Formats: sequence, structure tokens, C-alpha cells
Amino acid sequence: MKLHKDVEAWVDSKDAFRMVSERLNSALLARKLLNRHARKSGLIARAKESIVQIDFGPVPQTMPSGSSITIKHRHDCVEEKYVEINPVFWTDSDRSIFDKRIWKWEIGVFASIFPQPKIIKRTKDGQTAMPTRNRQVVFGVEFPSSDIDELLASLPPLKTTASRGRKGSRQKKWNHAPIMAELETMIANEVMEEMFGNIDAYRTHTKIKEYFIERLNEEPDNYLPVSTAANYARKIVQTWRTYLDRK
Repeated sequence: MKLHKDVEAWVDSKDAFRMVSERLNSALLARKLLNRHARKSGLIARAKESIVQIDFGPVPQTMPSGSSITIKHRHDCVEEKYVEINPVFWTDSDRSIFDKRIWKWEIGVFASIFPQPKIIKRTKDGQTAMPTRNRQVVFGVEFPSSDIDELLASLPPLKTTASRGRKGSRQKKWNHAPIMAELETMIANEVMEEMFGNIDAYRTHTKIKEYFIERLNEEPDNYLPVSTAANYARKIVQTWRTYLDRK
């Protein structure tokens, strides 16, 4: 197992996210791939700051000032200015009910939720109690450059597919052709199962539909009805299945 002291060069999460996004031509796809890679690989990492706080409300975007619910702490560091992040930070983190996206590669902020409730937070009427958990939040996170290089090297060369779309003057509120082409490229590069799961899994179609919606939400002028996204997702599943049958 690689140790922090053995790492010769580091890359911050923002640069890692940028490199993978450029390689895949999609920020959303890069985020999904990096999240899955971290959970499966148990990356070692280091951070400039680390706190433990109650898992309540959104994960802070910047290092918060001291408060009654925030405990600043540091671990043993290879260098005095960095905090070591153990691989279990990625592999053993639970889900937060307050913030859907607790790993934010583009700004270098990550949170790990401790599975067991630690504190009981009582409501104002004093009649009910809600178990709350703690979370560790780290800021300014960096990863070994070699780990990111290995991830990039594991991605197959992107095969381009012809852009498809309606001919004529009619202007739609959404432009699905680039996303269809992007997913067809994933099929050709055989990364669909890595990103969305087995083609016959229960939620695979739903995940592809949600991918359509999320990608179009990146453009503020676009609007895609859920039913239309479901139809496009169905077409992609059919294309994917045809590709697998021909192998």
C-alpha cells in the first residue's frame, strides 16, 4: 500500500477534475467517474484544512470560523501544513441527508459522514429527538499525481461519433443531439456499465434519464421534459444492447 511519505508529486483536486473533464468532454461524467474511482480504490490524499462538525445543513464551501458545532482538528502530517486523509475517508463514508453532493472536486472540498449517530438534537418543543451524525470536512485536497495519471491512462481513447439532430429551421428548447452522441461514444468506448451499472439492472434506465436531465441543466436556456428524457434514455439502452449483442 502506498504511503503519504512515498508520494513524490501531488495534484490538487481542481486540476484532477479539469483533466478528467477535458478527457471525457463532460464535467458531469468526470465527477461520476472520479467518485466511483475514489470509493473503489480508496485513494490516499492530503488536505490543507480539516474539521469535524455535525452533519447538519450543506457542506461548507470554505473553511468556517470557529463555532459551538465545529471542532477543528489535525492529524499527523508528512509536512506540517498538510493533513493526511486515510483511504477509509472515501470507502466508508455514509450518505448525508442534508447535502446530496458532499464531494466537490471542482473546489477541493470533501466530506465523509460517520455512519453511527453521535448526537441527539432535540426540537424546540422538547418532545421529539432527531439522531444526528458527525462529518469530517477537508479543504484544499490533493492527490498523488501518479494515481490521477493511472486513471487517465485507464480510459480508452475517445471514439467520435457523428453528431445527429433535426434538419430544418425548427428550433427546439433543448439540444439533445450532443448528449446522444456523447452516450454513443461511451458505448463505443465500453464505459457505460462503469458509469450507469449493468444494462439489465433495475435503475439503469433511470440513471441514464437523469443524466440527460442533468446535462441539459448545465445550459440555463434548455428545458427537457422528463418524458422526453425517458424516451431518449430508452433509445440509448436499445443502442447499447445492440452493441453488446454484436460483440
